[in-house]
Amino acid sequence: SVALTSLVRTTPALSTEKVSNVLPGRDARALARLSEWAERFGIELGVYGSTAWECLSGAGYRRSDSDVDLICDVRRRGTLTPWLRAMDAAAREMDGHLDGEIRFPNGRAVAWRELARAGLTNVEAHVLVKNLDSVNFVPVGALMESLA
Repeated sequence: SVALTSLVRTTPALSTEKVSNVLPGRDARALARLSEWAERFGIELGVYGSTAWECLSGAGYRRSDSDVDLICDVRRRGTLTPWLRAMDAAAREMDGHLDGEIRFPNGRAVAWRELARAGLTNVEAHVLVKNLDSVNFVPVGALMESLA
């Protein structure tokens, strides 16, 4: 942990376009297509983790087994199923591993693969959910209630 006063600056997650130059071509193209889908669905998409660190610092943070971490801000219930399908399609297109989280309007975030495996209609299934100050198992139904 780091004291807040020790931070020089913070930035929001980076755009897929901004990080494309540090990714292999196939991964960059898959993320560009995913970004187009995000725009259609009204989903805010950002890149964090080693890919963002490499882009921001210019230092070699990524390794051959590094994943690409995405934060996906979803607001509408009707976009979540097609978005998870788009994430899965992008993951299959990439040479690397696509990781990341779906963040709901209330700030709760869940790993996209875990949410996809649980199923959006399985409202009683519990998934691991993070927010700024805690980690809990939460029913999928409770997450879905926060969507318009």
